[in-house]
Amino acid sequence: MVFFNGSVKVVVCEAVDLRPTDFSTRLNLGVSKFQLIDPYISVDVDDGHVAKTTTKQRTFKPVWNEEFSTEVHNGQYINLTVFHDAAIPPDEFVANCTIAFEDLGKPSSDIWVDLEPSGKVHVKVELNGSASEAEPPKERVFKEKEGLLHKRRGALRRRVHQVNGHKFMATFFRQPTFCSICRDFIWGIVSPQGYQCQGELKCYVLTTALERVSLL
Repeated sequence: MVFFNGSVKVVVCEAVDLRPTDFSTRLNLGVSKFQLIDPYISVDVDDGHVAKTTTKQRTFKPVWNEEFSTEVHNGQYINLTVFHDAAIPPDEFVANCTIAFEDLGKPSSDIWVDLEPSGKVHVKVELNGSASEAEPPKERVFKEKEGLLHKRRGALRRRVHQVNGHKFMATFFRQPTFCSICRDFIWGIVSPQGYQCQGELKCYVLTTALERVSLL
């Protein structure tokens, strides 16, 4: 595994063929996967949040051309997650992708990347630093440059945890819910109590601990 140290500039250019997930439309009677969405992209490096783009209204083909820069220490991946900016929080997961620093191969890359479960995103990545295969310290630090980030006051960042092909997000369950794996009741009344798979309906899984997904 290659670890990158230095500065990274990411230009989120555009995306195409975005669609709401089956999961997000499961309860919206009369709403199809072809209903337009209000997408934005969250940019992360490993577990560190870097920035988010502005929201584009009612489109499957958003164009941003927005630039973000950050300092990276012992970075492995750039993670891009598309969300629908919901009128009532939380925002809905649409698709995501992961770009490994070792796959970029050169200081400047202009690439289209496949999103899962659908769509593609066009990004430009510039690296100014060095890569190493040496084992890094456990702690990773990410420093954001001021004045380059678009932030929405009160916005809740939703991280996607990918385990055994599932895309889990911390979720608040509005009704009594049981874990799909151990069948225990998922406790809690205020903060997110568990994790919910955001994939297709056939992958619909609720759990209190991500480690349990290894049982699937």
